Amino acid sequence: ASQEISTQGGLRATVYFKVTGFGKISGCKIITPSKDPNFDRILLVLFNQLPLLPPPDNIPHTFQLTFEQGE
Repeated sequence: ASQEISTQGGLRATVYFKVTGFGKISGCKIITPSKDPNFDRILLVLFNQLPLLPPPDNIPHTFQLTFEQGE
């Protein structure tokens, strides 16, 4: 699945991650870095702290989300 969250330009980074059948995030990585390593690092820290419920089908899924920070 792919989803884009936009706020009018500025920094932009794409994060790839997996959600296990138990709802745990794994394999989180920046696949399209922004121009700011701190922005990228913060995204990874946040993703690794997200509490998730297991997917309804209890099957692992992969996701790719693009985040933008407006100016």
